[in-house]
Amino acid sequence: MSHSPLFSRIKQSLRQARLERLNSVDQASPRPQEAAHLTRRGFLSAAILGSGALLAGCAMTPLDAPQKPGAPRVAIVGAGLAGLNCAYQLKRAGVRATLYEASERAGGRCFSKTGLLNAGQTVELGGEFIDTGHADMLALCRELGLSLLDMSQDSAVINEAYFLDGRHYSEAEVIEAFKAFVPRLESDLAAMETPEGLAQLDALSLSAYLDAIGCAGWLRKLLVAAFVTEFGLDEGVQTSLNLISMIGTDVAEGFKVFGESDERFKVVGGNQQVALGLAQRLDGQIEFERRLTRLSRQGSAYGLDFDKGEATADVVVLALPFTLLRDVEIRLELPALKWRAIRELGYGMCTKVMLGTTSRPWRQQGYSGSVYSDQSFQLAWDNARLQAGAGAGITLYSGGSAAMRAGEGSVQEALKRLLPGLELAFAGLTQAANQNQHRMHWPAHPLARCAYSAYTVGQWSTLSGHEFEPVNDLYFCGEHCSEDFQGFLNGAAETGRRAAELVVAALRG
Repeated sequence: MSHSPLFSRIKQSLRQARLERLNSVDQASPRPQEAAHLTRRGFLSAAILGSGALLAGCAMTPLDAPQKPGAPRVAIVGAGLAGLNCAYQLKRAGVRATLYEASERAGGRCFSKTGLLNAGQTVELGGEFIDTGHADMLALCRELGLSLLDMSQDSAVINEAYFLDGRHYSEAEVIEAFKAFVPRLESDLAAMETPEGLAQLDALSLSAYLDAIGCAGWLRKLLVAAFVTEFGLDEGVQTSLNLISMIGTDVAEGFKVFGESDERFKVVGGNQQVALGLAQRLDGQIEFERRLTRLSRQGSAYGLDFDKGEATADVVVLALPFTLLRDVEIRLELPALKWRAIRELGYGMCTKVMLGTTSRPWRQQGYSGSVYSDQSFQLAWDNARLQAGAGAGITLYSGGSAAMRAGEGSVQEALKRLLPGLELAFAGLTQAANQNQHRMHWPAHPLARCAYSAYTVGQWSTLSGHEFEPVNDLYFCGEHCSEDFQGFLNGAAETGRRAAELVVAALRG
């Protein structure tokens, strides 16, 4: 996720508060595990400040340089975007890692398909958008020579539609209704800077918070649709901080429901081109169809048991979602908060139901195809926007309990439930539909069991930051480990890079 300008400062304050608490406990003789945490945290503060300064200094290392005799064995579990980028950055630094992937393909939830709904057009089954501020993803695109589709160049249409209570609301109407709540939101955002204020707001669900500030009617329906689909959690389950920290309160330049997040770019040919490009540069380092079942200590090393075979490593990076890590038998001593994060971290449930169209009736009506609603669907968009061809595709995106309902029955049955509301928003869409349909129900995918991580009530103030924290030579990465880009492709890429930097720093001693 992307947040308000104050968000990063709040996160820095929280991290500093945690560090001070750790320093104040048994300061004279810290436990070895805590000492390792403090060392790495201190390194992180200095090294990551330059957004990859450490590995930038290793950029001239040949990617195909042979592994030195006696070099530490590094195992990365999960060849999604985080694991791939971790291995790639390690390779740039002269460290060869072996990736173990449970599926037959690399990329994880970065998953694209071309020709699924219309010939020559690509749809994203997983992570779809890249923000202007997603530095790691954009850097990888540049390095891999990938071109981008820039949604900001499509200015001839209304970017976002709001179809509520049976009619379209203009952005001006949304802003006028929203302005009444800006002072309270800004006050509560400032309150997040103190541990007490953060905990109090974190104890409120989104639903309870909207009740508290008196937000009702069609504006409330809009905010609920937006944040339930954004986080994949129902309004009574997710923390109010999701809204408070993200929503843009400066309406001078328009209504920005997710603040700085602009969902501006997609990769030409599919975002999966990033994963494929990294995998090609890691030829011979990825072992597919290797699902981790047990992780244990073997002397000073780690033992990894898979459903097919086993391995031993000196350094392990776990680059798989906690929804899957919960099934792994972990025979290690981990800090209590790390265990809690693994076992309890919230995950959003989202479903994409997609259909192809022979034309784009929404554009004839002046819209981009993106629309929030309280009808039979919550959110929809043109998944072939800026792609060539008369036809296109629509993605109907559901979050929370609505996502679970969208995953029931056949895709045809799901569309029968969802399409009537979209037809009201964009007349003529049903007639324009072709026979191509597809559904991606991530909660039921055996190697995901979720869409992406999202904090439930009380988790922001208790778990945030502990997902990424390494434990001795055991590291973690993935979108769920990102404090600033949780739920985004960039969160996976960023934490993969950061984990690689920590490994390199530890190996260099």
